[in-house]
Amino acid sequence: MKKGEIVVIFDQKREIELRQLLPIIRLALLFICVIAFSQYFFKSKDIMDLLSLGSWKIFGLAMAIVIIYAVFIISIKIASKDQPDIVKYGALVFWGLLSFLTIYYTGAIESNFKPLILCVILLATIGQGLTVGMITALTLSLGLLVMDLLLAPNQGINLYFEDDLILSSIFLLITFTVGYYAKLENEHIQELRDLVNIDALTGLFNHRYFYASLSKQMKEAQANDTPVSLIFLDIDDFKIYNELYGHSSGDDVIKRIAQILKTNLKTEFVACRYGGEEFAVLMFNIKEQAAMEAARDLCGKIADEPFYGQEYMPTENLTVSAGVSQYPNKAKNSKELVAQADEALYRAKFFKKNRVESYTSILDNLRSSLSEQDEIIITTLKTLISVINSRDKFTYEHVEHVAEYAGWMADELDFSKELRETLIYGGYLHDIGKINTPKEVLLKPDKLTDQEWNELKRHPIEGVEVIEHIESMKDVQTLILQHHERYDGHGYPYGLKGQEISYLARILSVIDAFDAMTSMRPYQKKRTVEEACKELLRCKGTQFDPNVVDIFIGILIIKFNIDRRALTEN
Repeated sequence: MKKGEIVVIFDQKREIELRQLLPIIRLALLFICVIAFSQYFFKSKDIMDLLSLGSWKIFGLAMAIVIIYAVFIISIKIASKDQPDIVKYGALVFWGLLSFLTIYYTGAIESNFKPLILCVILLATIGQGLTVGMITALTLSLGLLVMDLLLAPNQGINLYFEDDLILSSIFLLITFTVGYYAKLENEHIQELRDLVNIDALTGLFNHRYFYASLSKQMKEAQANDTPVSLIFLDIDDFKIYNELYGHSSGDDVIKRIAQILKTNLKTEFVACRYGGEEFAVLMFNIKEQAAMEAARDLCGKIADEPFYGQEYMPTENLTVSAGVSQYPNKAKNSKELVAQADEALYRAKFFKKNRVESYTSILDNLRSSLSEQDEIIITTLKTLISVINSRDKFTYEHVEHVAEYAGWMADELDFSKELRETLIYGGYLHDIGKINTPKEVLLKPDKLTDQEWNELKRHPIEGVEVIEHIESMKDVQTLILQHHERYDGHGYPYGLKGQEISYLARILSVIDAFDAMTSMRPYQKKRTVEEACKELLRCKGTQFDPNVVDIFIGILIIKFNIDRRALTEN
């Protein structure tokens, strides 16, 4: 069980227990009414007297008991805080009239069943709160006192009125005590709920509440076939801001951004501080396009907000990036929804920040261009990729990026449909052979030993062995096998050089190296896009095909808005 579900379960349990308590009070009230009428109308009669009254009266009493039982069962089923007000207050009127009529027909001012009103007062106070309880107590008490004034015999002192005045005072005291105690309890529970669900710094919902709300709403979305969209927002270069101005100023930024979210989001959206400088917005029954527009609006408003010291930030502004995904068109469950929105956020921050990205999968995009028979390819690829992801998250994210860059190159070179798909499939599967590489080798932060390095270098050959039985992947095998060959002949596994390496493999080699340099890895420091471009240029003609490097860097200059002159600076 997730921690965030604890409060929801507590509320549900409390509501169930309350639903069980109120019908018990109703049953007790009905039972006392039956006893009251039976005692009053059948007093001083033995069993023979009752039988002599006639079978219809016995039948009527039996029917009354059946009706009481039916009312009790129905009251349990309709006891819900979600029922209409007319039903809630109508039920109270019914119980009030029943209790008052019982008192009236069992002796009126001389009735011994006046305390029956207390049951109605408890129903009103526990079920509807202090205000309704006090109104009910005052109304029924006033009814008792009016009855005493109208029906009491003429005498100097109305003892019935005096006695019922004391009884009414007791009713009011009990009502106030029970209602006020319930009010204090509810306030205390709300304070505890806020401590559990509310982020102390921002006043937004916290990480715990996010998952509780997501779990609940996803169940409703699945039941009702409605969409759920998720936005992740992260402050750009926040680490630099904290280093420049300290964590106190950083906290002020987080609070102001939280206030922007509160001000500009609709009340039905759930805004949370997911953690650190990251925020999440859950949007129920909202499609992705509307979520994208909301995310762009938020990013624009935050970019326009003047923050202290923002002129000294790398972009001379303090901005956020956002990632968006949606259930069910993209994600199939809550876990996928969070993972996809997070991946989209990563893309937004990687692509120069201060932007909104929706989750996209190259494989899913290719689905529309495949024939029905080729659908098995998508299933096979996703299965293999899920195996990679279970072993090495770095490799999984890497192949997603490489496949996207491969699509850029294919578009730039105006490849045919077949060449484009071969290059993208190669991007997805070029590291598939690593499923046979020990995890401690893949994630080792230190320099590999000769034995470990030789083991790692086998992954192109083993990758081909993994997919060699897939007939439609024959052309992809060459890319997997040759993507670590070097233009100067010093690569592996066969030491091919120049034109001996297939053109698509030479393209994949450049793309693969670029993403490896700009991604977080346990064994190397992450480089900026500009630094990676400089390294590609430095290795033109040795490790990489010079023509491919020039084309790819031309794409990067446009995509990342790079100043070409900066790439020639030392």
